[in-house]
Amino acid sequence: MKNRSKSVTKIVFAVLVLFIIRYSFAYPGDFADFEGSTHGGCHAVNPVSSTGYIELNSSAGSDLLPSQVFTISAQVKSFTEGSSKSISVGFAQGNPGRGDNKDFSFSPVKYDSISIDGSGNSGILSFQVTAPSIFGNYTLVADVLEGGEGSGFYSFDWTTGTINLLIGFPSVPGAPIMANLTSTANVLELGDTQSIQIDAYDIETVVDQILIEFNGANHSLIYNVGNTYTYQNWTPTSVGQQSYIIYAYDTENKLSGAGGSFTVQDTVLPIYSNYIKSSETVEAGETANIQISATDIAGIKGISIEFESVIHPMAYIDNNIWSYELRAPDQVGILDYAIKIEDNSGNTVTIDDSLQITGGISGGPRGSNYLMIIVFGILTAALSISLIGIALKKRKSSYIY
Repeated sequence: MKNRSKSVTKIVFAVLVLFIIRYSFAYPGDFADFEGSTHGGCHAVNPVSSTGYIELNSSAGSDLLPSQVFTISAQVKSFTEGSSKSISVGFAQGNPGRGDNKDFSFSPVKYDSISIDGSGNSGILSFQVTAPSIFGNYTLVADVLEGGEGSGFYSFDWTTGTINLLIGFPSVPGAPIMANLTSTANVLELGDTQSIQIDAYDIETVVDQILIEFNGANHSLIYNVGNTYTYQNWTPTSVGQQSYIIYAYDTENKLSGAGGSFTVQDTVLPIYSNYIKSSETVEAGETANIQISATDIAGIKGISIEFESVIHPMAYIDNNIWSYELRAPDQVGILDYAIKIEDNSGNTVTIDDSLQITGGISGGPRGSNYLMIIVFGILTAALSISLIGIALKKRKSSYIY
């Protein structure tokens, strides 16, 4: 009974330690996924402070160039609920995130334990920010979380502030005017070619040159007809979002710009051919060579073969050929196996096949049933040993008078 009490005490102590650790680390780990008043999980969020706010300022103003690096200065003001407490200030980037924060990168993402005076004010905090490469209007949302009561299941107070930014090109008087930006598709299949088209003209002079930038390089657009310029031979080599910027210069070297993006997807399955087995029937203990050729526009990530509930990687030989030497087990019967081909986009193709095993120990079909046979045999042997032990113990007892 004493040992049992000690065990219970150890369990209770361990649980308490885990809860303390959870309370200590829950808040910092959850800041990235903060969602304002809708935040849930292990925290309860009090209404936003009625007086507190964050003042945000951009070192580059409200108009920025694509991918521009700039500084956001932030100061917490009138957040009296956070006075003399642990505070975190930053830009939550979880899913779905706050505002358009997920489209920017921040260094740091947040500050912890900043100083708040009796009026709820802090000093100036600086965040280095990188703008997205895609044109558009964006809103950044900064939050202040009173973290002293933000651990575990406790509630916490918060306040917030926003800043609006326009990513594009500043308006330059007399620069080329750009309109009617179009593309072949908003969603492009990997391997297909994208065509970008735009109208550009200049009121004061004439358009001199139009360039499109993507993947870190500039390419010239070709004059088509009227005010239309086209770029036709962009074939992306990877899936995901692809962004681009178009620059237009006139004869006075005045610059204007436009930009856009599209998504590249890969829904095409890998293609295989020349699937060869050295034999349909294999002697127990001997090997069968299995080869297959596979190609995909995204590239083949790997090919594996599974039998008897174990996955084995196939080896790449040359010229898209993959191979595996399968050693036949000792059990006579049918050995089922599956070959799985996966491309670099995650698309897979599976081939189910089998081998006939001969010349070994007699038995039924293999594959998934074989493991059950082995387990049943082990259990039977264990039960037999137990029964023999019980019988011997009773026999020994019968000789005691």
